[in-house]
Amino acid sequence: MEVLHETPVLKFNVDTLQYLRKQYDLDKPERLEESINHLIDWLKKQDHFLKKDYSREYLERTLIISKGSIEKSKVKLDKTCTLRSLVPEFYENFDIQNSPLLNDISCYFLPKMTKDYYRVVIYNIKGQRFEAGFLDIYRYCIRICEYLQANDYSTGIIGVFDFTDTNIMDMLKAVNMFELLKFSSIIIWLVYMVAHPEGFEGSCVRVLGRTKFSYGVFSLFSVVGGLSPSCLGEHVKSVPRLNSHWWCRVFDPLEHGGYGMRLKGLYFITPSKAIDAIVSIVKQAVSSKVSQRIAVCKDMEQLNNIIPKIDLPVDYGGKEKSITELSNKLKKELSSKEFNDYFNEMKEACTDESYRSKENFNDQCLGMPGSFRKLTVD
Repeated sequence: MEVLHETPVLKFNVDTLQYLRKQYDLDKPERLEESINHLIDWLKKQDHFLKKDYSREYLERTLIISKGSIEKSKVKLDKTCTLRSLVPEFYENFDIQNSPLLNDISCYFLPKMTKDYYRVVIYNIKGQRFEAGFLDIYRYCIRICEYLQANDYSTGIIGVFDFTDTNIMDMLKAVNMFELLKFSSIIIWLVYMVAHPEGFEGSCVRVLGRTKFSYGVFSLFSVVGGLSPSCLGEHVKSVPRLNSHWWCRVFDPLEHGGYGMRLKGLYFITPSKAIDAIVSIVKQAVSSKVSQRIAVCKDMEQLNNIIPKIDLPVDYGGKEKSITELSNKLKKELSSKEFNDYFNEMKEACTDESYRSKENFNDQCLGMPGSFRKLTVD
């Protein structure tokens, strides 16, 4: 890949390709080719992967997201495939163009990258009741992640949530806690097997408060009996080994989850005091590093030192297209036949856990058995 192809919703700085390759020590052609070849060789040896043929462009973007690290790239590929297996309902197709929720929540990229090569994604929430729930937005976010993996080339993400035109407390009341717990449980599972000697089944019992399982690994969401509302909190208190650092990782899916995208900043825009309590809770649940990247702003003007006003939609006094136009463009992209074909192909890139290597999960996450780049000493 020698040229970055812009899309209707993503544009690049002139030197993006060269800058990011150099930043992660991939600017020498032989170094980049060697890294991609190692990943291809490693993929062939993963018996539990249902898809082993990835394009070189896909693998290069995986390396960029992983800061040039082959081992982190292996972890990312494994986590992403596992995620597709564990929550297939989040990968189901839905009518993007006619989703009531996507009318209440406008999601869009600012077409231009920041000067330091970050991608800005903005959620403009203007609904009041959210009677349809939030499943469609979970699915939409998954599609966004897959789209970025296939098309973007950036340092990371800046996320902005504009709650100016909604009642935050009413919105929270509409959250389906079971759906939220399912998503959180995936993040817990990805980390838990490293930390806890009881293994997968023990972790599920403690985290989800259940006592029976229907079958094997994929019993994670095959609940026999009800869920205890307080079981998650009891679980955290009952396992001393899983200290606050582990708890941070549970609620840090952007950087440590399957898609592994780096977060530069997360900004909540609202004049409401209700957000302060929510953000305070969120900051206690994430690492100190991520906590420092979360901020509340009364309006978009306070972000001008991070996002130039000229790059914002006209709704905010900028020179970009309107929120409606940008949101509709993204919806059109993510519902196009070309992307749907790609998405349907990628959602089959799952795992069959019965074929996973017998090396324990800890070894796989930290050492990733397979192929390694040779060591050279100058």
